[in-house]
Formats: sequence, structure tokens, C-alpha cells
Amino acid sequence: MRAATLLTLLSATTAAFGELYTARKAYQLASGTWIENISQRGGLSWYTRLTRLDSPVVQEVDPSHQHGGPRTIYTFPDVTNATGIAELAADQYAVLTLNQVNDATTVSVWTLQASGNPTASKVIEGVAGSELLNGLTAISSTIVFATDTLSGGIVRINLETGVADKILSGDAFAVGINGLKYRAPYLYYTNTLEGTFSRIAIDPATGSPTGEAEVIASGEVLVGADDFALAYWTDAAFVTNFEKNTVVRVDISAGTAEVVVEDIPAPTSAAFGTSGGLYVATSGTGEDGGASIWAVVVPDETFI
Repeated sequence: MRAATLLTLLSATTAAFGELYTARKAYQLASGTWIENISQRGGLSWYTRLTRLDSPVVQEVDPSHQHGGPRTIYTFPDVTNATGIAELAADQYAVLTLNQVNDATTVSVWTLQASGNPTASKVIEGVAGSELLNGLTAISSTIVFATDTLSGGIVRINLETGVADKILSGDAFAVGINGLKYRAPYLYYTNTLEGTFSRIAIDPATGSPTGEAEVIASGEVLVGADDFALAYWTDAAFVTNFEKNTVVRVDISAGTAEVVVEDIPAPTSAAFGTSGGLYVATSGTGEDGGASIWAVVVPDETFI
């Protein structure tokens, strides 16, 4: 397929990094490509699933293998872009898409069965009041949350009933809210414009808030923050900053943030592999001219 023929393994390209961190470009996609979000496939699998903002597709890639992709799993019909992706169960995902026609944008929510002969079902066509649902995370196989980047707020989506409601809004969830992850009992999220990394406790059954939002870390180092990965062995998050071409480590317990990797062009998302290792994807708007995937070695990672 076209994307596969344009993909090149670049094992020699490296990025500047903090003490003991190393970063290597694993794949370079063609000019004009943009990876918006990634989700590691469940189980002991190397495969990373990704959405493309420049094309309405979900693809998979094996960053550990030079012939590992990308392979298009599914192309969504009658839409123009794919944004958020969240794993619901083995090979089952929720996916957000956009359909931009003239000055109007329609946000839709889908479920995707990625194994065998992949199929997708549209759960909601046209999320009322939203033009860009972006970050996506699941708290169960039927309830997901999405950030409303352009309008502010977090939207709860029931995949069984097809109901979407903006359950969190106000100053703590302002315009610019972007990356989103769930680890019980908290929803963690970034704000690109305000340069913050925050969280709020929610009920794991209903998704209703059970506490107040709190800013964990903030500052210039986080202005431009996009999506992130939560470490599984320690209380930390690794935040991509597409404005500053960096990966920022947030110590959640201490409330601190420091740059640990530099010179990854316009990174947008990150995920830890189920067999270890941090993968970072880019928007293709930096000096590369196309999206890329990087493998980052985190020195204190302890595989569990």
C-alpha cells in the first residue's frame, strides 16, 4: 500500500536527551503526514495503533521491526480526519473522527474491531457543540472521555447508549485542553495553552467527578503540551510538547516537570510498549516534513 512504500527505517537518527535518556527515530513517514494519537495494542504485542490527522485511518506499526508497517487497519468512510483512539478490550477501540466540509466540522464517535476483517460502527454522528474532540481515554468497555480542545471541557461518551455529555467544564478545563489518560481513580489531562498537567478524581463506574480538579505541574516547560503516557512502574507522566520539540517528565508525587528529551520535531503523542519502551509520535509539522515515530529509552523503567 502507498503508506508502506513511503515508510523508511532510520536507525541512525538520534535526538538530544537528558542524562541517561536516549531517543532514536524508528520510522519516517512521507511528507504531509500527521500522527495525532497512538495506543499500544494490548497483550504482549509490539504493535502500536495510531490515528492520522491528515487521513481518516487507523494504522498499526511494529517499531521493533524494520518491516513492521505501517499497515492500514481501517479507513473511515465519509470523514476527513481521525483524532483520538482508546483501547476498550483486546483489538477493540473507540475512535474519534472529524468531517470538515467548508467551514463546518462534524465530530463522530466510532467503535472499531481491529482483528480479522476489521469493522467499525458509528456510535454518534455529530457531537453537539464540539468541533474538535481530541484526547480520548476509556474507563471501561462502554464509557470513554474526550477533551474538547477548541471549546474547553471534557465530554463523557456512553458507547452503549450513544449519549455524549460535557460532564466537566469551567476554568479548570479551559480551551486548549488536550491529552487525556485514565488511571483509577483519576483522569489526567494537559492544557496546551496554559501549560498545565492536571487531574481530577472520578467514580470508576459512572465517570462522575468525586473531587476537585488539581494542577499537578505547570510552567513554561509545559506550554505546548500535547498527549502523554503514564509510567506503569512509578508515579510519573511523559508529556510530549509539540511547540518545544521535547518530552517532559512530570513527577506526579512531587509536582515537578523537567525536559528529558529534546529535538524530536513536533511530537504529539506517547505510549509505553507492552513489552517495555516509550514510543513517541510526531505531527510532521517540524523539520522532518512528515510524521515519524521515535523509540525512547527511559533509564529507570522497570518492566513489570
